[in-house]
Amino acid sequence: MREGIALAKARGVYDRGPKLSADQIDTARRRIANGVTKSRVARDLGVSRQTLYTALSGQGRYQH
Repeated sequence: MREGIALAKARGVYDRGPKLSADQIDTARRRIANGVTKSRVARDLGVSRQTLYTALSGQGRYQH
């Protein structure tokens, strides 16, 4: 199974895109700056808090 996944990744068909768009991240930053909790923002966006933290810090799939 690992070999099949490695082959699919090499072909570029086994990669998911980011869960949040740049516009969603900008909106999240504005809401947090206005006092909305990160937990609430993540819930409203339908992602985990960790995904939100990763996006806000520009790590992983969210690197600029």
